Amino acid sequence: MLGLEAPDAAPHAGLRNATPCPAPRGCTFGRTSFAPEAAAWLAGGKDDATAITDMADRFARLVAAWTEARPAAF
Repeated sequence: MLGLEAPDAAPHAGLRNATPCPAPRGCTFGRTSFAPEAAAWLAGGKDDATAITDMADRFARLVAAWTEARPAAF
């Protein structure tokens, strides 16, 4: 599963849809986690600390969506 810079709702739905799979192989959400914040940072619209915090928050929401959908996996 790839995030492809999707807004939060799309990868969150994809993670929920993957929960019936007994052994998911993996996913990657690099651009989904950092692209909007990186673009704002590169354009001078965010300072370093804000961009880092925003990227970490987006990634944390993806992790939370997965752990909510598959609590037994952890």
